[in-house]
Amino acid sequence: MGIIFDAFIAFDDDTPAGKEPFSHDPGVWSLTGDYGLALCGDRRLFAALGYPSVEDYPAPLIPLRGLCQTMALPTDIRFFLEGEDYVGWLNVSELFEAIRHASIEEEKLCRPIRVFLGAVRYLESVFGEERVRVIFAFIP
Repeated sequence: MGIIFDAFIAFDDDTPAGKEPFSHDPGVWSLTGDYGLALCGDRRLFAALGYPSVEDYPAPLIPLRGLCQTMALPTDIRFFLEGEDYVGWLNVSELFEAIRHASIEEEKLCRPIRVFLGAVRYLESVFGEERVRVIFAFIP
């Protein structure tokens, strides 16, 4: 049985200095909708991000925690993800800690996932770690 993995990178390019990050509408890149980037079905990575696994993978460092309620998101994305059971978000350091925790070697991930991780690193270099988040959903 396949799993659809949909991911978004949110970057806080609109909140004025001195305000809580993500309190204003962030920029959001849909990795499937905006770029047609089909992310590979890597079950070890899915388990690292919190998707329940029947295989013997390490428990996720950070379990799925739904949508971040304090983060402004475009209505269509919030509407799309709100009804899903397997939704989570991570900041940049949490994402890479989760990958390391699962003993995943980035260079062995499929190219679309490596491109995705590269985009996250780039946005972090531009906006800072606390102003970039990855939002994702697993749809069985």
